[in-house]
Amino acid sequence: MNRDLILESATALRINLELDALLQEIVQSAFKCLDFGAVVLNLVHADTRQVRVHAHIGLSDEAHRLLKD
Repeated sequence: MNRDLILESATALRINLELDALLQEIVQSAFKCLDFGAVVLNLVHADTRQVRVHAHIGLSDEAHRLLKD
């Protein structure tokens, strides 16, 4: 079952998605495959080293707000 989800995700990644949709797809696939309570994908800006929560699933509004700050 996890293998099927991984293959489904790989197929979705080959489709021309916008960056936000692509990153959300990665997060959703990891959430399904790994059976974690939450998955967060952070991006780090190369120059400023600023971390940004870019895609997430399974976070409460409060947890998301804390991670964004």
